[in-house]
This record gives sequence, structure tokens and C-alpha cells, in this order.
Amino acid sequence: MKHILSVLLGIFSLSCWTQDTIIEFDRPGAADLPYLVPQRTLQIEMGYGFTLDDSTNLNFDNAPGILLRYSPFPIFELRLVVNYLPLSTHFSREYAKRDLFGFGIGGKFKLCRQKGFRPELALSGLFTFSDKTFSSAKGPVGGEVNLLANHFITDWFYWNYNAGYIYGGPQIDHSFTYSSCFGFITHRFVELFVEHFAFFHTRDIPDWGIDGGVCIFPTPRLQIDLSYIRLFNSFGGQNIFNMGVSYNIGVHKDHYRNLYWKK
Repeated sequence: MKHILSVLLGIFSLSCWTQDTIIEFDRPGAADLPYLVPQRTLQIEMGYGFTLDDSTNLNFDNAPGILLRYSPFPIFELRLVVNYLPLSTHFSREYAKRDLFGFGIGGKFKLCRQKGFRPELALSGLFTFSDKTFSSAKGPVGGEVNLLANHFITDWFYWNYNAGYIYGGPQIDHSFTYSSCFGFITHRFVELFVEHFAFFHTRDIPDWGIDGGVCIFPTPRLQIDLSYIRLFNSFGGQNIFNMGVSYNIGVHKDHYRNLYWKK
């Protein structure tokens, strides 16, 4: 028992719980990085997508998605999601059928930093609801929890992987998800990424997807991203074309850095 406790203390030591001093963004893609925004700064991540659905032959614009992140403490950040929708055909079709607009409120908690073979780790959680939750239509109330990991294999190549659980309400029920993303830093301010992810549902067949794109960093606090996502299931799939802009407010250039703008 003492040996087990010493191992746990070694993994989650207080030395790991120091403030993040890098600026990193959680969009685009399904996988989130385990880094927090620098303390007492606000980060805004916005994106817009256009979807082509194979099975319904419908083309539709996705309402702009917005993620607000604020870190009041060195090891915790608050998160507010406007237009919450997982990258799953099961979720997107259910939300479209019921004309739902989703929201999420939660946080991200730092577990430990990368050291040797141990990856950087964090835990995130969201309480989710829709614009119809508090109306007579009684939209779904749910939540999700994700374990986030990242490992820099070299200075220019990293592996970001997540595993999680989602409860989407009585109509959607339970889902388990994973994602695996490989990032390539090709230039001081350019990153390429490819990703695979999947959802396993209790009320539907599994669906999965792949995506890839480019992130450009004109300044250490600003990210512009372009990406393409292909979602699959046995009834067809969806093609999603995404673009987004993210910005960190309150970081002084002498205090923090972006992973791709190294001092």
C-alpha cells in the first residue's frame, strides 16, 4: 500500500501543479490539449463550419461555435461553450432533428506535466444543456468528462490523445469517445495536424471520423485555423469544412510564449 501511495504521489506531485506559461488553443479538431490558459487571462476560440450530409442530401451552415476559457488558479480553468455539439453524426442529426442549440459550462484541471515517458495530463468536464432545456420542449441535459494527454516526442512533433464519456440526455443516452491527433510544427508559426476519433453509443451504431488541417500563428496570441472533417457511419457520413480564429487577452509578450513562438 505504501508503495502504491508513493507512486501516486510521484505521478501527481505538487511540482507538476505549476502554472502553464504557454499559450495553446483547443480548436480545431476533436482532441483537446491538456494545457491551461495562463492564469488570469481570457482566451476566446471561435469557429464556423459548413456541413454536407450524405444521407439526407442536406447542406447546412453550422452556427458559429465559441469557447471562452479563463484560468483563476494555476491548475484550473473555467470553460463556457456556446453552440456545444460533439463531432458525431449521431449528435448532429439528433440536434438538427429537434432544432437544438447547445451550451456547456465546466472546467479543466491540470493533473501533471510531461516528464520522460509520462505525458502531460489534464481532466476536463462539462455540464451541457440546450436552448430548450428550460422551456416546455424540455431539451436534453447532460454532461461529459475527458482525460486529456499530450506527449512531445520531438521539438516539432507531438501526439495528443483523449478518452471520454458523454451523457447526451434521454434521447441520445450514453456515449464513449476517443481521439488521437498528431501535430507537426513545420515552421515558427505554422502547424499541420491529422486526427482520428470515434464515438460508441448505447442507442446507435458507432460513428467515427478523420480530420486534418493547418493552424497559423501570426502572433503568439493569435491563431487562424482551416480544417476538413469527414464523419462516417453505416448510413453515410458528413463532410465539414471549418475555419476559426482564436485570441488570448491579457498575456504580456515578456511573460508567456506560444509553443511555436519560442524565445
